[in-house]
Amino acid sequence: MLALFISKNSMAGNNLLVFDVKKSLPLSDKETVYKDFYINGGDEYGLRPGMLVTVYRSKAMYDNYSNKSAGDLKIFVGRLKIIHVQNGLAVARMFSTLSRKRLPILEYTTIMVGDRLDMNTLEMDRGSKKRKSAHKKKPTAPKPMKQEMEQVSMNLQMPDKPVQMPNMQ
Repeated sequence: MLALFISKNSMAGNNLLVFDVKKSLPLSDKETVYKDFYINGGDEYGLRPGMLVTVYRSKAMYDNYSNKSAGDLKIFVGRLKIIHVQNGLAVARMFSTLSRKRLPILEYTTIMVGDRLDMNTLEMDRGSKKRKSAHKKKPTAPKPMKQEMEQVSMNLQMPDKPVQMPNMQ
């Protein structure tokens, strides 16, 4: 039984992929837009709600100089957070995108259908590493209004003579 779980789990990195993406349609600017990524495996691969996993894209490379295949380039795209799991299916949401600064460029920099899950990066989300301080910031004193008003009034000087408007006929 344990051997079956290990072999199935090791295959998961090659088999689990995003097979569909759905986006909510907000009815106002105040509503949050959700983007769900549907994965073709669930609890049978050890996925649990709250887990984080890195997603990559395989890109077939061809060496034109040698006139042969150079193999597949594994390009990391982003991280997903699993929000729902059942047998044979999981749903995840975008947790973070990866900077292209030290990674190969992509035509589409977001996770898309066909991208694969790297099960070696699977971990439970432990929340933010930074703890919120129990101390509240001291309120700052408001700026004196009189000084600001004097500056504004100095910049707005009225002309000595009446201004004549041009005749627009």
